Amino acid sequence: MFVDLCLALAQHGVEVQAIHNSAFVKRGILEQVRGIRAVPVHVRAGWDPFARAQVRRAIAGFSPDAIHSHLARGALFAGAAARRLRIPAAANLHNYVKLKYYRGIDVIVPGTDDQRRYLLRHGDEPFGIVVLEAMACGRTIIATRSNKSSKRSW
Repeated sequence: MFVDLCLALAQHGVEVQAIHNSAFVKRGILEQVRGIRAVPVHVRAGWDPFARAQVRRAIAGFSPDAIHSHLARGALFAGAAARRLRIPAAANLHNYVKLKYYRGIDVIVPGTDDQRRYLLRHGDEPFGIVVLEAMACGRTIIATRSNKSSKRSW
């Protein structure tokens, strides 16, 4: 999903900064595409503060209009940078994890309806929830946002 999203955005003329773990096996794909600025980050441990700082510096240097991250570690690192730099941030939820890792995130995109229910049951943060209907079924994509206010504006 990460690579597909980066490729689709770049194909539509969006300048993309793709921050990824230096061991990411598909990084070669990202590095070859015009419009994608691949930024490898060496993560020494699960919640590496040096990697978190490196991510923040990379984002600050790129000055994006918005941030989109994947997984808990990505949400933790990108969310902290987003909050500090006052950039709106979204994250995909791939697993049922403690939502404390998503504190800096404004909008969470659950992958399934069950994950949406999980967010509603366990979420105490003022984040929005966006639900996208499956494109594979040929249906229109419908994005909805909860009525909780975002910390930063889109």
